[in-house]
Amino acid sequence: MVRYIGIGKQTVYGTEVALTEFLDAIDESIKDDNSIVADPTMGVRGLTKPIPGEFKTGGGFKAYAEPENLGLLLLGLLGSGCDTPTTPETGVYLHTMIPTVTPQYLTVGIGSDVTAGQKTIGSAGVRKAKFSISKSSKLLAEFDIFGQTHKVDALVAPTFSTKQPFHWGHASAKIATAANTQIQAMTIEVENKYNENDYSLGSRLLRSAQLNTFSVKGTMDIMFDQLAQMKMFLGNNAAVAPAATLVKQRLDLEFISDVLAGATQFYFMKFIMLECLFRTHKANINKRDRTIENIEWECYAPTAGAQFSVLYQNTIVSY
Repeated sequence: MVRYIGIGKQTVYGTEVALTEFLDAIDESIKDDNSIVADPTMGVRGLTKPIPGEFKTGGGFKAYAEPENLGLLLLGLLGSGCDTPTTPETGVYLHTMIPTVTPQYLTVGIGSDVTAGQKTIGSAGVRKAKFSISKSSKLLAEFDIFGQTHKVDALVAPTFSTKQPFHWGHASAKIATAANTQIQAMTIEVENKYNENDYSLGSRLLRSAQLNTFSVKGTMDIMFDQLAQMKMFLGNNAAVAPAATLVKQRLDLEFISDVLAGATQFYFMKFIMLECLFRTHKANINKRDRTIENIEWECYAPTAGAQFSVLYQNTIVSY
């Protein structure tokens, strides 16, 4: 018996489906809340006559990003219909995923060999995702979800990916379309804002969850041996003082894994943030230690193109 997190793609809100994609996750922290309502009265000093309130469930989990284990979670993060697959070569599928306005709900199953049972979170939405990489590390993916309901099911037999995780040794990054070899660490945080308060008479469960705003931000740690990033923070490539207008920059982060087919196609995952501004900049000096620039950035909706894109190439036909 094993422990696992499984994902299924729902077509109807409120109707759970079978799990088709499994994560050999690091940990999970899903929490359920009965929202008990109890009140003091004149006759009793303590709280009396408790009733169940709104049922709430949600939390997070972590897993290393691999070529074929995050597709459905990316769908949940970016929305229904976000996947546009193409076929660069026979048996190879490139999934271009960009944010859409329609939520994609998931069934999330958490299996435990301790209880020989599965906790199933139905109609789950992905609130947030964070991707982080630093030297000598694997690409870590963290997801924060909420759901409509919690059910107890039987364990299933998971099928884990056997592909090598994406890692720092096969990573590359670009700032303003130019390769940057000074970056030591990078994070990307993507957030969907949901309205999670749609409860109505007759049911303790969330009736629906409206999708609201979308945001992307992150950080970078860069070896400080040039002034390029500081100038970009001040306004543009030539700025020597705070400029009245800030020039947006494109950021790219790409990971390549094993050969896919014919020694010409590879598994890869690429994040594209089309128009970003550097919000804060810090490069403190400590004795003779190497100085590192710490930059916080934020991505904005462009006049043309997608604010945020994920290119995910593997052997999966579609999500």
